Amino acid sequence: MRRLIRVRNTLLVLLSITISAPAQDSSGVKIVGRFRLEHGTFRGIAVVGSHLYVTDYWEGLYVLDISDLSHPTQIGYLGNLGNPNDIVVIGQVAFISNSYGIAAIEISEPANPTLIGSCGIQGVASEIDVNGNTVFVAARQGGVHIVDVQTPSQPVDIGQNNAADFMDNITVAGNYAYIAARRDGLVILDVSSLTMPREIGRCSIAGESYGVAVTGNYAYVTAQDSGLRIIDISNIETPHEVATYQTGYAAWDIKIVGDYAFIANGGSGLRVLNVSDPAHPREIGFYRTSSLAWFVSYGSNGLVFVCESLDLNTSLAIYDCSEALGVSSTSPFTPCSFTLSPPFPNPFNSRTTVNYTLSRAGVVKLGVYDPAGRLVANIPTPGWVEAGAHHFSWDAAGVPAGEYFFKLDAGGMTGVQKSALVRW
Repeated sequence: MRRLIRVRNTLLVLLSITISAPAQDSSGVKIVGRFRLEHGTFRGIAVVGSHLYVTDYWEGLYVLDISDLSHPTQIGYLGNLGNPNDIVVIGQVAFISNSYGIAAIEISEPANPTLIGSCGIQGVASEIDVNGNTVFVAARQGGVHIVDVQTPSQPVDIGQNNAADFMDNITVAGNYAYIAARRDGLVILDVSSLTMPREIGRCSIAGESYGVAVTGNYAYVTAQDSGLRIIDISNIETPHEVATYQTGYAAWDIKIVGDYAFIANGGSGLRVLNVSDPAHPREIGFYRTSSLAWFVSYGSNGLVFVCESLDLNTSLAIYDCSEALGVSSTSPFTPCSFTLSPPFPNPFNSRTTVNYTLSRAGVVKLGVYDPAGRLVANIPTPGWVEAGAHHFSWDAAGVPAGEYFFKLDAGGMTGVQKSALVRW
């Protein structure tokens, strides 16, 4: 813009002023709901059907009903959990990492979460992951701890590895644990022996490592000041970096679903990347949050949940990324057809098969439980499953005879079928 200014009625001065267009706030992503909390710091998120379980570092565990995405509502709370960090859910029990170790919380009644057990570990428990009846803990100044939770009320620390000092995040795939070790990059442990985990590979990266996700032959590590680092792990003993993506701020947490990466990127908010070609990641959507984005979780149908905080005011924000992903934005809590067929054969002696049908694509979790609600086995799935007919089989070798329940969770949908294992 150009402007003429008269000074003392005698002198004309020509000023040239450049006005920049405001930065775009979002692309392909929109906010649909938010739950706010003063004087807190939300850290961990677990999505279970139409409920969110969210940890607050200063207070405890909040249970939110998200049936109405635009108005998430608190329905339950549990305090005095010792600075809780991350959270994972196995069946009817939530496991939370905190300043002293692991806490086990019964959530069969979401409005009344109840502490049922705990396990102390060395160091400060940060992020956690689960595989079967085992919880894997990344601890700051305590290494990696492996906790047996087959009896949820009596979790037991059965294995430890001190491959690095500050271990901030962990994800487990098959017999390997992948750790974002703040000063040491990506550290890989062989956990085929739960009591004796051993380091098998590592890859140094620029910046301090905070988040890690693994899919296929690639690990995705988020780092402060250096964005996303993509590492080829096809040779587990010699992982090497194949690509980077500068996210423009301190990249903290990351989740991978199918071909997409969701990054909580501090002051620049939520970033959505297409990583179908890991060597050439590209951004397809973003939302510049009003506060700092720290932790992220994916629901289904393009819904993403982000923990945001600024000056001890925190919120759980719900974002719709369906436009960026090119998927339907139908709420995952809208009733739809869903079938889980009875196992066949039933009764069975050692192996049985279950058919199921999804009316829409989503993240699928399958588990086998005993009558007491304890997890007996996790059924491996590809994670993201397309709409249509599918099946899975369970080999019950080594499992005692009795009644068992197959439970399938897909977004907001749940199905259960009973079976009888007999020995003859």
